[in-house]
Amino acid sequence: MFAIPSSAIDYYADFFSINPRTYFCKINIVRLMEGCPYSDQLGVVFASRYGVGNLNASLFATEGIASVGLIWSPIVMFLCGVVLSVGNSCSRQLPAPMMATSSALAFQALLNVKYSAADKWGVAAFSALVHLSRRRG
Repeated sequence: MFAIPSSAIDYYADFFSINPRTYFCKINIVRLMEGCPYSDQLGVVFASRYGVGNLNASLFATEGIASVGLIWSPIVMFLCGVVLSVGNSCSRQLPAPMMATSSALAFQALLNVKYSAADKWGVAAFSALVHLSRRRG
């Protein structure tokens, strides 16, 4: 659970120290406006470069190191934390067992899944629906 994400961060740091960054081009709107230096998904690029298989990296690697580099990634992680804290404040009224279950899933997602705009909007929409259903019920 912890070894693969940390290995992925090492691979991403090595790869993007000498190759062009993505600058959030995996987000559809950004890709349409700016383009992307990689035609394949990053997992496929890493599979051919390092021979580790199709590597699924965390938000720290994809939105941090791959998009803006090692120097600026703490700022991006801070902004991701702000988004998560807003979601957390919206969940105050929800039952504790539900929050415990969803936080365990969120922990897994943060370690294994990129944090793109689609992920943020999907979680926000789901949270809003749950919150609205709790108010009416």
